[in-house]
Amino acid sequence: VRVSQSDGPHSFAVTCAVPGLSCGDVLRVMQHEPELMFETLKHRAEEFVHEEDGDGMAHVSLASGLARYFHNMPYLVAPSSCCLTANSGYYYCDDESFGAAIESAAGEDEQWTAYCVA
Repeated sequence: VRVSQSDGPHSFAVTCAVPGLSCGDVLRVMQHEPELMFETLKHRAEEFVHEEDGDGMAHVSLASGLARYFHNMPYLVAPSSCCLTANSGYYYCDDESFGAAIESAAGEDEQWTAYCVA
């Protein structure tokens, strides 16, 4: 991860980050079982998501979103959705001010470049 000084609220900005472990991989390293966690969350979504039309798509959509989170890399998101909370902080991207972009290069040294203000 590369950072630079910024006029943002925390005085630094992430300028470059190389992909690393997914959230699921991090959970495994911490001795958790992400597959079991996902199945539990999926089951709870089925129990608690009530639909008026009864086609079952709301909990399927929720389960699909949860599955994506387990495969995402922590703190690396596209500028259009660069919005998350961590340790009571709020991290965001300012697309207009910084012209954020994600660039991917082919090969094993693939690099993601984004200008996120933290």
